[in-house]
Amino acid sequence: MTSYLTPVTKPKYQKLNSVQLPVSVGPRFEDLLTPRFKQPKNSRFDIPRSFSSRTKIKLGILSSSDKELVVFENLNAATCIHIFRDNDDSTTILLKDLGVSKVRPLLYQNGKVLLNIGTGKQSALLDISTGKASILEFEIQAFRETITSDRWVVGLRENWAATDVPGEVYVLDHEGNFLWGYIFNDTVKAPLIGTTAIHPYDIHIAENHNILITSYSLFYQFSYQGQLINRISLGEYAHKNDDEIAKFVNTMFGTEQHANIKSVAFFPENQLIVILERQTGVYCFDYDGNLQWNFHLSEEPKLDISYPARAGRGQLLHKIENIICVVDECGSGYWLDLEGKIIRHQNYPHKINHLYPIPKSNTYIATGQTQLGYDSYYINSLGEFTKLNIGYAIPFSFNNRSILYCDSYIWVSSQGETFDELLGDNVE
Repeated sequence: MTSYLTPVTKPKYQKLNSVQLPVSVGPRFEDLLTPRFKQPKNSRFDIPRSFSSRTKIKLGILSSSDKELVVFENLNAATCIHIFRDNDDSTTILLKDLGVSKVRPLLYQNGKVLLNIGTGKQSALLDISTGKASILEFEIQAFRETITSDRWVVGLRENWAATDVPGEVYVLDHEGNFLWGYIFNDTVKAPLIGTTAIHPYDIHIAENHNILITSYSLFYQFSYQGQLINRISLGEYAHKNDDEIAKFVNTMFGTEQHANIKSVAFFPENQLIVILERQTGVYCFDYDGNLQWNFHLSEEPKLDISYPARAGRGQLLHKIENIICVVDECGSGYWLDLEGKIIRHQNYPHKINHLYPIPKSNTYIATGQTQLGYDSYYINSLGEFTKLNIGYAIPFSFNNRSILYCDSYIWVSSQGETFDELLGDNVE
């Protein structure tokens, strides 16, 4: 096809026999909750008392919305999956018939659950309506996977240490049938590592539009049908404004084209791809691969002794409708429109790594890393933040109830109470 890619003619996997898992009527969501408020023993968190009940056991969350909640029991080796619906209907699928001791649910979408099973070389796609699990066994490590409404995309590599063996990407249907795939022929020079083969470190999909594979400084844009639309080296853009010292160092180590792609956001309606590069900021490309604009994060000197962080180093990229929120390691945050213009500049705590919208409001919970773990912060509609005493927390709503997911427990409020009311007593 090109010198960058070789089409896969012999995929390195085989389809195993499908397994029919038992599907039954599950418990009511209320049956999983403690009847009264109780902090878990030795909990490091102070959950607001207005969240008046919590789950009896720790659960993993695969998907949450006001009408459907998908969870699994046993975080280290899932034993069953529960699907709760807003009409008190529920379904439970037991996983023991997969015949392995370790099952790790990865993703839920459009009625399908993606599972990693066994030692990491087997994957399964489970249809929750039928309980049928299509199982694949790979010859090499399937270390990145995702699904869409009708595709199963797998990124493969020999192993984590095989830097000289090219990675591969396969696109399959939901039955595990091979549709198309490529072997990556590119190599890059990375600091401390040297010359290394390309592996599909991240897979990003705009439904029915593009499949984007990123690795180090490179991104490959494929059509849904498997045509290479663009191959772009972000290093060609990231080092244009280097000073003489940076140019000398990069030349000495052969890293003139090095870049580190941190995050990607798609805007399909505008046919735009926005990329956060770790060292130099934000780049916006159209679907034809043309650079539309770039935004460099602040490089004002800033040092937080409590946690090593560097100003100007990209930490978070978050899409909020047609707005881009980008934050560096020291908490300098910018809200940009799709032309790269600043809407708001706000300083946040350092190491903010996730931004979660609070349902039915224009507010957010942000999480940031500390030496002891994570802190959470409430961000109001003006972008002002206040610290919460709840550790790492994810807000969502289900069946008209405000919910916090914290410390792997689901904390539930009474019906109708808003997050602003519930968190009021917990702000420092």
